[in-house]
Amino acid sequence: MPRDIAFIPSIYNDLAATEAQVWALLAGGAQSGRAPLHTPVLASIGIDGAPQARTVVLRAVDRSLRQLRIHTDRRSTKFAELQRDP
Repeated sequence: MPRDIAFIPSIYNDLAATEAQVWALLAGGAQSGRAPLHTPVLASIGIDGAPQARTVVLRAVDRSLRQLRIHTDRRSTKFAELQRDP
């Protein structure tokens, strides 16, 4: 039985609305430790050239600059990887 089209959210067919929703979810993640996007996964290239994915804490979102601010320890391998290949 096909899905009822009435149940498909309108943002699924509107790229600008989808982008606005994503930024809203990211902003919520930066504001609340209970929000689903508070701890996103960041993928980067490891020192050895292999992909690495780690959970990070989202601290701030700047939609106008299209930037996310995360926190990590300077002593971590992740910090060295991001210094090498931002």
